[in-house]
Amino acid sequence: MMAVTIPSSGPDATPATITLTGGTTMQAEPGLDLLGGLDRETFKHVFAVGLEELQGLGVLSQEGVRGRLLAAGTGLGSASVPEVMKSLDKESDALLKKGGRTQRINLLLNELNRIEHRLREVQGQAAAYAEGQRQREQLEARVDGNRQEAERRRRELGRVERLEQALVPWATRNLARGEGR
Repeated sequence: MMAVTIPSSGPDATPATITLTGGTTMQAEPGLDLLGGLDRETFKHVFAVGLEELQGLGVLSQEGVRGRLLAAGTGLGSASVPEVMKSLDKESDALLKKGGRTQRINLLLNELNRIEHRLREVQGQAAAYAEGQRQREQLEARVDGNRQEAERRRRELGRVERLEQALVPWATRNLARGEGR
């Protein structure tokens, strides 16, 4: 930031003597250095009359004045509003244009759609996997139940075989007991 002192030398003194902080002096038109490049004519149009007068005189239709007012109001400084608008339009077209295929936003949206589609496929596979796991657990439980049943039946078969083997001696013994009476 620079601090300046501009001595008043009267209305006819055109280049003013500007003393900068530190004592350096220079001869210059104050508007060019201090007002962001604002020329004398634009300064007169903007600050010499009120807004109603500006509208009534058609001054706001002059491109330079209108651009300066808009730039000052939007904080653009000495930037040209039409140039900034053109630049923004160009950037906007590069990012997104209706029906465009190579604009950055369209490319990103297409990639997002592709990824979401793939995600849905994977989620479907995950659901199928979970169902397969559930069925596998049910089948394993059935196999365990069948093994236990088979083991129970083997034990029962062994008991029946032992009873069958014991039947002949038992029947013979019972017959012998019956004869002895």
